[in-house]
Amino acid sequence: MAKQYYHSTINNNHMYIYITEAILNLKENIKYTVTFILFLSLSFLGIVITDSLIYSVSTQAEKELKTNGNNIMSIDLYTPASVDFIKNILSKCCANLSFSQHSFLNGGTSPYSSDGFPIMAVDKKGISLIMGKKFKRDLFEGNVTIYKSNTQTASNNTESIFLNGLPFKIIGIKNKSKTEFLDSLGLSINNSNEKYYIPLDTLFRFNLSNEVDNVKIIMDRDITSDMITIVENILNKNNITRYTITTSLDARRIVDQVLNRFSLLTNSIYVLLTTTAIFSSIAVCKRNFQSRTTEFSLKLIHGISYRDIKTIVTIETVFTVFVSLLFSMSISTLTIISLSELLYIDVRIRWVMILMSLTIVLLICFIANFYYSNKMFKINPIELIKDRGK
Repeated sequence: MAKQYYHSTINNNHMYIYITEAILNLKENIKYTVTFILFLSLSFLGIVITDSLIYSVSTQAEKELKTNGNNIMSIDLYTPASVDFIKNILSKCCANLSFSQHSFLNGGTSPYSSDGFPIMAVDKKGISLIMGKKFKRDLFEGNVTIYKSNTQTASNNTESIFLNGLPFKIIGIKNKSKTEFLDSLGLSINNSNEKYYIPLDTLFRFNLSNEVDNVKIIMDRDITSDMITIVENILNKNNITRYTITTSLDARRIVDQVLNRFSLLTNSIYVLLTTTAIFSSIAVCKRNFQSRTTEFSLKLIHGISYRDIKTIVTIETVFTVFVSLLFSMSISTLTIISLSELLYIDVRIRWVMILMSLTIVLLICFIANFYYSNKMFKINPIELIKDRGK
């Protein structure tokens, strides 16, 4: 035990000496250190910003496109069908259903107003999906309505409105979803034109019919392609052939299609930036050994071993690479904050990609140092000094 402790203490002392010597060497060769840090920082900066922007844009687009949850399947029926019929055919596979119907009602601020308003009649499950879990859906019955705003802040000050000559109490406001990114591309998901939400039973009383043009299937797990196929087969077997099924998978499909078109450019930029970092590292490592030939030769002449010199240079490289990464991350963070405000998206950093690039660059630096050190140390130190003096 004493012998093991002795060797451990010696190894720790050696490592402390190596680290101290590496830091002193970096200070003495400040031009080399600053050059290395500058090249690597610029390369890492490009990698971080490029990868983070592309990843964040795809995440934001998917988030904005996902109007329903991952476990909700929305079916738009081109030909309205009765609630009882839909429940009957879907009961075997789906028990949790929500129904809605689009319609037009005359109304305004007085019983005699005749302005036409597009409305959406929805059941209590549906209004909870629209307004969120905090909304008290038990209030959504009878002659009540929820106003749909075209802005992201409340903009309706009236407490009631007349629809088909009957007074409706406004019990809530549904503000426009935040979709700046898709709006800028002309792909807004807020393209439905209903002005008010009313209870589905109320519309049934107006129309004397219980037909609906949309049904949402709420699953107990995320929607899969197999689930969609099962529902399609059920609808087709019951002579419902004109419909559109929308799920969160559509959001993923659209985002993937868009990103696939830019995947070649994206990968090219990523490879180019990583390659730039690699070649910069190799060039600086080579320059390091060339400019410090006299220093290394004198150390060899004074009895310092090849192994000690390699260890110190390796520590210098690791230290420089990590300082470069920290410096580039600081600049990237400030840049990302500015871009987040400019593009109205939450820019996120993918640490996996950064660590991958860091690992590649470090590995290349180790290989370059090993190669150039072996190449230099094969030559007699005295000859190296003479060649340096020529």
